[in-house]
Amino acid sequence: MMKKCIILAALLFSVLALNAQTVTDVQFDQEGSRVKVTYTLRGRVADIGLSISTNGGMTFKKLNKVVGDVGERIEPGQHVVYWNATEEVEEIDNDDVVFRVDCRKATPLRKTFALLNVSYHIAPQMAMGFTYGQVKKAGWYVSLLTNAHFNYSYDRLAGNNGLVNGACPFYSENSRKAYFAANAGMTIRLGDPTWMYLGLGYGNRMVAQQTLDDKWYAQSSAWYKGLSFDTGIMMAIKKILLSLGVHSVGFEYLEFKAGVGMNF
Repeated sequence: MMKKCIILAALLFSVLALNAQTVTDVQFDQEGSRVKVTYTLRGRVADIGLSISTNGGMTFKKLNKVVGDVGERIEPGQHVVYWNATEEVEEIDNDDVVFRVDCRKATPLRKTFALLNVSYHIAPQMAMGFTYGQVKKAGWYVSLLTNAHFNYSYDRLAGNNGLVNGACPFYSENSRKAYFAANAGMTIRLGDPTWMYLGLGYGNRMVAQQTLDDKWYAQSSAWYKGLSFDTGIMMAIKKILLSLGVHSVGFEYLEFKAGVGMNF
């Protein structure tokens, strides 16, 4: 123990501070078997760590047995960190030992967000829905879109171009459109204030056309169901969140999707 304490005390004169423009007034003192580190963080919130080198600063190893003002999102000001040296190393007998205070860009806060969405297809068709999720460096989301009609009953399924048995029924101008899509996926922070989202799910989009004799024929050429896919960009403007992207059902039916909401 005495050897360890003497060596540690001797090494306290060898100090490096990474990002010296942010971390200043770095001092190391020995308190029993612990090393006390004091420093001043200036500027912005940052992630702080403590490292040690045993080869004169050529390579550094992060120290884990540290307590105090160390870790993610340390606020500017004067701070104290303690390294429990005897819990992490058995012996230090190298005269080339150097300590370093590491200052890195702050880990992003975890953001929760909620959006109201609208989608549009030139058919024309519109749908509305919502998106809810979280993002840090990465995160998750769930999304739902519908035109308030999930499905319709019909009398018969028409083939391509609305033909039935090779003939074209007499259609009226009335039609019914049902649309539903539920997706889930991941969010990725590209850099403040921009996020990307990418997800998969299930969707169903159908169109039924009324005939003059009051029958409803589902149009197979306009019926898309199966795998649903969407992707796009979100941008935060303080607490306001905007999104723009595309959504597809079966990788055939494609529509534009936009949203506005809040992040908190």
